[in-house]
Amino acid sequence: MRLPRTLAGMGKTLSWKQATWNAARVGAVLGAGTYIGGKTGDPVYGAAVASAIILGKAALKPARKLTTDQFISIRNGNIASQQRMTDNMVRDINTAIPDPARRVAVSEALDRGSPEGLAPKERQVYGYVRQFLDNIGKEATDAEVIKGMRANYISYIVERDPTMTLEQESGILRRIFESGEGGSSGSPNTRFGKRGKYETFDEINSALKGSGLRLKTQDVGEIVGLYTKSMRTAIENKILLDNLKQAKSPAGESYIVRQDKNNNIPQGYEKLNHPQMTGYGVHPDLVDSLKVVLNNSDPNVVTRGLHGLAMAVKRVQVFGSLFHAKSLMEVYINAMGKDFYSTKTGVNMEPINAALKMYREGGLGDTLDLGIKNGLSMQIPLDVSQSIIGDIGKAVNNITPRLVGKELKIGTAVTDKIDWVNGKLDKLTWDYLHAGIKGAVFLKEFETLTLRNAEAHAANPKKVPLKSREQIAREVATYANDLTGGLNWFNIAADAKTQLGRQLGMFFAGPEGQRFAQMLAFAPDWAVSTLRAGFKAFGESDRTLRGLWKPENATDLYRRYALRSTLYWITLLNGINYMTSGHSIFENKDPTRLQFEDGTSMQAGKHTFEAVHAATDPVRFAYNKLGFAPKMLVDRMSGKSGYGDTAPKFETFVGHAAQAALPFTVNTAMQPGLTPSQRITRPVASAIGFPIYGTSPEQKATIKIERAATQERRRKIRKDWGGKE
Repeated sequence: MRLPRTLAGMGKTLSWKQATWNAARVGAVLGAGTYIGGKTGDPVYGAAVASAIILGKAALKPARKLTTDQFISIRNGNIASQQRMTDNMVRDINTAIPDPARRVAVSEALDRGSPEGLAPKERQVYGYVRQFLDNIGKEATDAEVIKGMRANYISYIVERDPTMTLEQESGILRRIFESGEGGSSGSPNTRFGKRGKYETFDEINSALKGSGLRLKTQDVGEIVGLYTKSMRTAIENKILLDNLKQAKSPAGESYIVRQDKNNNIPQGYEKLNHPQMTGYGVHPDLVDSLKVVLNNSDPNVVTRGLHGLAMAVKRVQVFGSLFHAKSLMEVYINAMGKDFYSTKTGVNMEPINAALKMYREGGLGDTLDLGIKNGLSMQIPLDVSQSIIGDIGKAVNNITPRLVGKELKIGTAVTDKIDWVNGKLDKLTWDYLHAGIKGAVFLKEFETLTLRNAEAHAANPKKVPLKSREQIAREVATYANDLTGGLNWFNIAADAKTQLGRQLGMFFAGPEGQRFAQMLAFAPDWAVSTLRAGFKAFGESDRTLRGLWKPENATDLYRRYALRSTLYWITLLNGINYMTSGHSIFENKDPTRLQFEDGTSMQAGKHTFEAVHAATDPVRFAYNKLGFAPKMLVDRMSGKSGYGDTAPKFETFVGHAAQAALPFTVNTAMQPGLTPSQRITRPVASAIGFPIYGTSPEQKATIKIERAATQERRRKIRKDWGGKE
């Protein structure tokens, strides 16, 4: 009796349209995997990998949805919303006072409580910052994250030596700030919660001398940015904890409990390492998600060193490269449809400019604010460390006096020039294209889904519920994040379909997981976003094929993006391939590249085809995405400079590692067998995001001659020194 009832229930919930679409979806995956896998000589392998990626989640335990995730998402959204306002304020300060030395002068004036000696614009900034600091200080005091603020206050932001542990730093800070008169009457909720006993920058600099600590900055713009972020985080943490203390689990248990007089907490509860969690235990259902936002993490010296190495090397490797900028333009073309084209200028940049105008001049309550509060991440991806090169220069400056006996700023003399170039590229890539394209995509598709949902609801209100603006914003924010990079890792974890996915997501959303990801992979945020953009096109949608031209949900948007990418592939790229090679792109050894008659090839759409590469050859894909240290470890074990049977063996590991750390544009010029002209054209092609791979028959012959000549020179040297031939 149970089986007929089950089948009847399935018949009510699974329509013939859904069944047909699911069959088509699986068939498309298997077909694509079989075809592309066949290009590498193993169609069965390609089909198996593709189907496992799409269908594997069916065998895993489904994730439990927790209402507490909503509290944390609200907290994260409020912080991100306020961060937008802070970033715009700092930008305005820097625009009003472009000279860094004069911004320091404003800080000093705020410290002494008098604008005397400041120019008119500097006085305006002085008054604005004074009022802003007073307001946020009052808000923090009212929220009980600090006990009070002194008048004429501007924060002293202290940073530690990279080799110093958090415990050592805390001890020095206690000795400097809490000994003698003045003491501390602040709160541990934020590092800015202490009322300092030092009245001027000169006094604090004198106190820090010889301690291993130093002021991070005296620039009023930087101080406002760092101070506001810390205070806003502490305030939102307090609001979050107050809400969680009132909430109950489905079993009626408290999510947060206070320890008893013996410092004990109920069995199964866990304590978190965070000042605002002192004396409290956390319910096991809440631990993984709360650790993401409320768990101090102090990595050891080795971890900090490896993380610093990873971030520094990747910053060097992309030096002078417009790869990310070109990839973002790929996204813009595929995502915006006809809106990207202009009859006057070719590419229509107006949607980008309009989005940036709203982002920089708008505020609380506008459409972008709604997106940001629901997961739209407008900040630079975590893969990019804009300060790491400068930090290395400062570290070299600090070490130099110990070696030569006098102060020489040789480190920053070099790194400042590198940072100048990086700064110009960052402004184009991240400040303009990344923020502008992500904002443009969100604004366009938020309007689209809002309109389509309203139309569908009006036509069939019983079947199609009317979504809230927040629901639509969250869907579109996830879509825009996946396309452009800069993920909201917590929301990804909270939306996971399986329990394993949730656990992994929460780990990588936290500070420890982020550090691990940055050490393990070259660009984990960028890699995951490209994979999600590709594979989420195989999600479920009631709209089936109609969603391609009238999308009602995020899955429809992903599918339309994939369809446009495919159309560009089989039309534009295929046509160009006929011109460069004389045959269809699908006859190439790698159909995602343009092939030339001499056997070399160009990756014209690397960002677009990442999901294809992952499905067809996941091992090679994973190797290519490794960070510097893990990749060098793999190479050291294999003795080769690359993956696969055809990868060449390196002569010395040190030389190989040194070359691998060079900018990608430089590395392309160092390939063996290149002509003088190719040593110019290949770096240029790589720099603008169109890398060229492979060697022509003439190059292979040149390489063979060069290797033979090298072996002969070595043989002669050994013979001259009396060694064996």
